[in-house]
Amino acid sequence: MKKILLSLSILGTVVAFSSCSIDDSNDIEIIKPGDTVITGKTQVSKISLIK
Repeated sequence: MKKILLSLSILGTVVAFSSCSIDDSNDIEIIKPGDTVITGKTQVSKISLIK
């Protein structure tokens, strides 16, 4: 019974890790500091008003 549970947990872990991917495009990209694919945040630029 322990072998079956261990096998199922390993199989479940492999399936979970294989389905969680960030980028499916299989190409090499240069990650920029404001890249939204990795961080999920956008870069906010400040606007200064000249008086």
